[in-house]
Parts: sequence; C-alpha cells; structure tokens
Amino acid sequence: SHKIIAINFDVACVLYFASFFRRFHFIYEIHDTFSLSYNLPIIASKLIDFVDIKIRNNCCKVIHVDINRVSEKENNYIIIENSPLDYIQKKQINIFKQKNKNRFAVVGNLSKNRGLHSIMNFADNNPNVEVLIIGKVYDVYLNEIKNKKNIIFKDYMPQDELFYHLLNCVAIFSLYDPSLPINRLAASNKLYDAMMLGKPIITNYDLKNSAFVKKNRIGFVINFNYDDSWDVL
Repeated sequence: SHKIIAINFDVACVLYFASFFRRFHFIYEIHDTFSLSYNLPIIASKLIDFVDIKIRNNCCKVIHVDINRVSEKENNYIIIENSPLDYIQKKQINIFKQKNKNRFAVVGNLSKNRGLHSIMNFADNNPNVEVLIIGKVYDVYLNEIKNKKNIIFKDYMPQDELFYHLLNCVAIFSLYDPSLPINRLAASNKLYDAMMLGKPIITNYDLKNSAFVKKNRIGFVINFNYDDSWDVL
C-alpha cells in the first residue's frame, strides 16, 4: 500500500485523528519538535507533547534529524541526519587549495534568531574580514547588509555552486539563539556541510551540539551575542 509522509506535528496530528475513521499508514518526519518551537503555555505544551508521543508510537515510523530529538518514551524511530553527499570526492577537489583566509560564510534563513546581528557587529569591528551571506535575510537587516563593503550577499543557489563558495571561505557560522528551546537542540545541516568540506564550524554556547564541536575540535564555540569570545576567530 502507498504510504504518506507527514512533515511535522501539525500535519501528522490531522492524519492521526483521521486514521480513527479510515485505516491507513503514514511515516512521521519531524524537522522541529512543535512544543519547543513556540512559546506556548505550559499546559498547552504538555497536551501537545502527550498527543505527539501517541502519534509517534502509532505511525509506521518516525524520522528524526538528530539523536537529541528522540524522546525516551518512543522506540519506533530512525535517525536520518542532515548530512550531504560527498561533494569533495565527486569533484576530486583539494580542499587545502581553496581557502580565502579572511572570508567567513553564513548560510540559510537568516535573522536575529540566527545571530545575524552579531555577525554584522563582527564585520563592523573587523574591516579586514569578509562575510559571505547566502540565503534569505529577514528582519530589518537586508538594506543594511547591502551597504556594507565587507559583506557579500547572494541569494539561494544550487548545492554544487554553494559548496564551491563555501570552499573559498575559512569557516562557516552556525549560530542559534539559545533562549528558544528548539534552538538548543539545533541539528544544523551547516555542521555536516562544514565537516564534509573540511571547514571549521563556528557555533555558540548553550547548544546541545556545541559540546560535540568542542570535544572533537572541529570548530569554534563562542557566545551568541558578539563580545570578546569572538576574538578567537
């Protein structure tokens, strides 16, 4: 029989209750845990978590992007991490010849929540560095970014082209506001991109994966807000 893939709680919840009336199977793929993604009242969060566990244990399979997202109350899951195909092997590129020693990269849907204000302060206080921004910029920052001489802004692009640009950077930012619970469990695809490309990842304290970065010496851990801890860069 055909299977349906439900992305995140809001879709899976509808299918779960619909399955009471018509029997069908679906796979539940969780990008972000719903109750952690919003500042909800405690009672609402507990109710959502209760229903969420019911869904996880009654679907065909749950797909998580990181082991950090798995609840101790579930056992019907697999982990599919946000890791890319091996671009280096495919292109047979020598990663050590690609470095632009003063260019840092930041990629994705970017806002204050992703540390964009701190990265801009870093660029302002270090005019000798370049910051390559690739993706979508939200909040009030877009016009300001376009007027800064040491910030290069590009829209989304095919992955091969993106990796080519990242290879010409010295390190890749992956910052998340730790005041939001879902951000503390961030399973950033940029972490896996950086490891595959042989680039240091720059992340911030109070994230679950920052301990992994520090322990394995694959990047730098700094404070989310720009301060003296950024001097290590």
